[in-house]
Formats: sequence, C-alpha cells, structure tokens
Amino acid sequence: MAFEPSYKGDRVFAYIAGLASMLTISYNYKEDFYVFDSLDAQKIYHAARNIEVASWLLRTKKDPYGHLYLLSSGENNTLSNRSYDRIFGKMIGQLDTLAHIVASKNHRAIKNVIQSAAQLVFLPI
Repeated sequence: MAFEPSYKGDRVFAYIAGLASMLTISYNYKEDFYVFDSLDAQKIYHAARNIEVASWLLRTKKDPYGHLYLLSSGENNTLSNRSYDRIFGKMIGQLDTLAHIVASKNHRAIKNVIQSAAQLVFLPI
C-alpha cells in the first residue's frame, strides 16, 4: 500500500507495518522462542529476499510526478545518506544467517533420527 498512487494514508506506517507483519509470519507468529521451538528456514529465507525488494522499492519507487514516495536516502547534489541501506543490509544478513542455522539444525535432527533408528536394527550385509 505504501507505494500505491491512490493511497492517502500514512505511507511510512504502511511500509513498516508490512515489514513487521511479514517478519511475524516468517517466525510462525511467535514473539517468544524456547529450546524446542522450530522455525521454517524457507520462510525466513523468503523474508530476507522480501526485505531486499522492499529496500529497493524504498530507493526507486516514484509517484507520477517523479518524486519518491518515501524519502530515505536524503540525496542532494553532493551528499547521500546510506544509513537505511546499511540497516536493511544488516536485517537481510541476519535473516540469511538464521535461515542457514535453522536449515542446518533441521538437517542434523533428521540425520540423528536416522542414525538412532539404524542403531536399533541390524541391516543385512
């Protein structure tokens, strides 16, 4: 909604609410995590890619008059503020790392189940 030309509401709120709800969904609607909780690595990976797209839209999406919908870079003739790019880069990196950790954890869990099952039964040689 933040980049729709007909939207008349608070574009910053719509943008942040969209990011927050997407991240909440990628964490299975959980706010607190415990030892035995699990996450879906694919959802977290997709959230990282969605943040990349949202960051790109923030920098490039313009209204019909050629003005950015949301000002983030503070560009003028001589200086450019890239603090938002760094923040989004950190978020993307952290989500990618978390997706990798969750995927590795799930792989280990599957491997451990197979190994423990194999110990219970002798296989023919």
